[in-house]
Amino acid sequence: MPRSDSRSTPAFLAFALSACLASERLSAGDWLQFGGDPRHSGNASAETTLGRENVGRLKRLFHASLPDGSDGAPAYLSGVTTAKGKRDLLFVTLAGGGVSALDARTGEVVWTNRPPAGRPGFTMSCPAVDPGRLYVYGWALDGFVHRYRVGDGVEASGDGWPALVSLKPELEKCSSCLAIATARSGRSYLYAATSSFGDAGDYQGHVTAIDLASGAQRVFNAVCSEIGTHLDASGAAPTGCATAGMGVWARSGVVYDADADRILLATSNGDFHPAPPSRSWGDSVLALAPDGSGNGAMPLDSYTPAEYDQLGGQDIDLGSTTLAILPPPPGRRPRLAVQGGKDGVLRLLNLDDLSGGRGAGAIGGELFRVVTPGAQMIFAAPAVWTNPADGSVFTYVPTAAGLFAYRLAFDAGGAPSLVLAWQDSRSWKSSSALVANGIVYAAATGRLSALDAETGASLYENGQLGVVHMQSPIVVDGVLYVISDKFGALDAYSVDGKPPAAPGETWVVASAAHVPGANGASYTTELTVANTTDTEMLFSLRYAEHDGDGSAGSVVSFLLGPGGMATYEDVVASVFGKSGSYGAIHVSAPRTGLVTQARTSTPSAGGTFGQGITAVAYPFLQTKTTARSIPGAREDDAFRTNLVLASGSAAELRVDVSAVGADGAVLATKSYTLPPFGMTQVSRVLRDVGVSGPVRASRLLVSTSSDGGFTSYASLIDNVTNDPTVLLPR
Repeated sequence: MPRSDSRSTPAFLAFALSACLASERLSAGDWLQFGGDPRHSGNASAETTLGRENVGRLKRLFHASLPDGSDGAPAYLSGVTTAKGKRDLLFVTLAGGGVSALDARTGEVVWTNRPPAGRPGFTMSCPAVDPGRLYVYGWALDGFVHRYRVGDGVEASGDGWPALVSLKPELEKCSSCLAIATARSGRSYLYAATSSFGDAGDYQGHVTAIDLASGAQRVFNAVCSEIGTHLDASGAAPTGCATAGMGVWARSGVVYDADADRILLATSNGDFHPAPPSRSWGDSVLALAPDGSGNGAMPLDSYTPAEYDQLGGQDIDLGSTTLAILPPPPGRRPRLAVQGGKDGVLRLLNLDDLSGGRGAGAIGGELFRVVTPGAQMIFAAPAVWTNPADGSVFTYVPTAAGLFAYRLAFDAGGAPSLVLAWQDSRSWKSSSALVANGIVYAAATGRLSALDAETGASLYENGQLGVVHMQSPIVVDGVLYVISDKFGALDAYSVDGKPPAAPGETWVVASAAHVPGANGASYTTELTVANTTDTEMLFSLRYAEHDGDGSAGSVVSFLLGPGGMATYEDVVASVFGKSGSYGAIHVSAPRTGLVTQARTSTPSAGGTFGQGITAVAYPFLQTKTTARSIPGAREDDAFRTNLVLASGSAAELRVDVSAVGADGAVLATKSYTLPPFGMTQVSRVLRDVGVSGPVRASRLLVSTSSDGGFTSYASLIDNVTNDPTVLLPR
């Protein structure tokens, strides 16, 4: 076993991640829910294939008919194992309830599952895929969210699924898209919000937060919030509510603020009466804990405009859209979000203090407001983009009067505002825009457009679309997808109408070494690469020495014949010519089909001992959409814990590491910056993050707010024998 834990002679640990991470794979191109992430930012930051230079060459790749209408946006999951082999799949929620999966390259329907509705109605919801990539979730008209296996659509019942969302599905509609977020605790939740069919009947807007692992749920009612369960038709406490309204029906539904570890939602017209005995939260933005809880019957914080009476009385819902979180420019505070409404007004809110310092239930508190040109109703979810050239932040708001690009600005005193940067005065109504690689994509009936995100210049126009209502486009892996028409059509567009090239693959071997260790050990790494295809494969190895810029590391290429395999003994020295060195190795190939494995070992008793290190494919890397827990960390006389971090990002990546005690309290937190494609080992990580004194039981919570991906693992090392135990992220 490896025996060293210093920066210069680290303990190199097994990286046997294939079993546990198969359910945690997340491709940079995956689009798992509306808006692409738990913030619903509408920013396809991973898209690099479509750009200003080729978007004008978009042509239809396919036109597919859906089994039913669909009034949302699809989700996308790459590399799904199906009965017909691996497929990239699109998932759509059907207007009559249920989910369909389509081949993202051909439009072929792979499977459809439509639970019996039992009641009339329709939904405008969108599906969501769990971070583990095992299940897709969809709303049905029976009042439940159903869980389906991604590969074949078979419903996965049990452990709380299907999950109850409404006791009155004939009155309460799921208009918002389903949302999923992984909280700071490491637990993932699905959020389902309800509204009504045309403001009619005994409905109460509410949000149900469902723990994906256990199926346990909490309910926060926007009316009668003192009742924390689904309300029935009795109209009286303790199981019903005499007041109706306050639907939650914006496209984004629930937005997760990772920095504050809170969820946010906006309510529609209804009473605003935060005092007991019957608390009502009409035309308000509410902040809750990730599990859906508030402060008793109160939210954790709230924002309600001073004109709430007018909004409610005239059916001018604040909650016709949900707030969009704006990335803070460097050195700027506070953290900001923009909230629209049916009144056509955009409001800047302080995410850390929605109510302006007066607590939940207060009136006013916005930092800035502006009326959009034409003052038309805002139904779309604003998209958000940061210009990489200068760090300026834009938000894009479609209405019936135009598509408006606002830039976040600050005056000399630091007060924020929104400045109209450009506008497209055509009618865009209620379809949400999308930003990808500096391009804004927007859809309307009979029209699909691509506009320069900074200037608004037209880059592409398409007149082939059918009727567009709430449907909105997504862009993944060089293909633009959009749903249209009442009866359900899905169109895909790619450069010259050709399928994009099959993506290559890159893996990272998080640790490789040619270094001396404690007690006479001498660690070297053996790397094995196998070609499982029937054609020859050119691949490259890049060495990222610890704590350095891996993009500048040495690169060596090799050619493997069909079915061939090669082993590179002492790879750090024999391939890269390094000694006294450790770091990560990135293995790249132009297409899928390589299998990579490494082993780090030291001579012992006439042989060797060591551990295998599984290469982790970039699609398996942890991203900002999830937080991972590494349980079992310890620091005392008997054991110490080291942490290894390896980046797959071309830019610097900040990793936040928190030590969490056995009682769930955060003991200490520290951030580490990984250079591009860099690797580091944090020795005695509990001490390094700032925990003093012995710690016998804790877990490390590892996350990032940066774009890009990384992987992590820890080693629990016996202080007497130096024998390590691998602690894997969950």
